[in-house]
Amino acid sequence: MLGNPEESLNCLEKAVDKGYGQKDWVEHDSDLDSLRERPRFKGIIEAM
Repeated sequence: MLGNPEESLNCLEKAVDKGYGQKDWVEHDSDLDSLRERPRFKGIIEAM
C-alpha cells in the first residue's frame, strides 16, 4: 500500500488477527521499513 501507511497497517493487522504469525519476517522485511517507527506498527509486533 505504497503511500498509504494507514491502509498498510490495516492489512497487516487483519493478517495478524487471522493468524499470520511470522513475526521474524514482519520485523525484518524491508518493504515494511516505512512503518517501523509508527506506534501502531510497534503494537502489532508486540501483539504477535
